[in-house]
Parts: sequence; structure tokens; C-alpha cells
Amino acid sequence: MCKMPYDNSSENGGEGIMVTPTPNYVVLEPQKTKRLRFDRWSWEDRQIVDPQSRLNKTVKVMVLHVTEVDGQPADTLFSALSYKLQQTLAPLIDTGVLFTRRVDITWYPRGHATEYSVALV
Repeated sequence: MCKMPYDNSSENGGEGIMVTPTPNYVVLEPQKTKRLRFDRWSWEDRQIVDPQSRLNKTVKVMVLHVTEVDGQPADTLFSALSYKLQQTLAPLIDTGVLFTRRVDITWYPRGHATEYSVALV
């Protein structure tokens, strides 16, 4: 089961934190949909600098292995730092649907009110 590690919602500083992904990660562009196919996932602890406090902190990141990006074969990763996105993906992981269907993900950055659109294809 995809148990959420803890609440890093906006009240706890979890939304709006920007992390520069390492190479080999799928990067979402504002308001541009990426069609992805996943085959496995894991939790990862990641050190980030909180943009408000400027302090280092450790957050739980959902890391998914990507086998296809926009219809092209891939061997890369996608990380979901946003608690909202993690909550959206968790039931799809629990049911296994996330690994049998393509998923369209669109990022709508709005500061601390960042939103994501997730649709099974």
C-alpha cells in the first residue's frame, strides 16, 4: 500500500518548494502535459533548501521509474515532491492502475497553490 510518509502540505511548507531535479529526471514545464508510463516506484528522502526559511530540510519524495515519455521509450525517473501530487498518485499505485496505463500529468504553478492535473489515458 502507498502509505503517505507524513503531511508536507502547504501548512507545513510542502507546497511551492522548488527542487532542481538531477539529470535523468522527467521535468514538467508549466501548463504542458507530459504523457508518462511507469513500472515501479519508491520513497526517497531528499535534502532541499526551503525557499522561505532558507534552511535545509529533509522531505519524502515519491520517485517513479518511467518507461515511456510522450510515446517514446525511456529509462528515466519522475519525482513527486508535492504532497498534493503524491495524494493523487497514491490510489493509482495502490490499485496497480498506475503501472498498466499511460498517465497525463500537467503542472500549473501558482506559488504555494500549485496544482497538478493527472489523467489516465
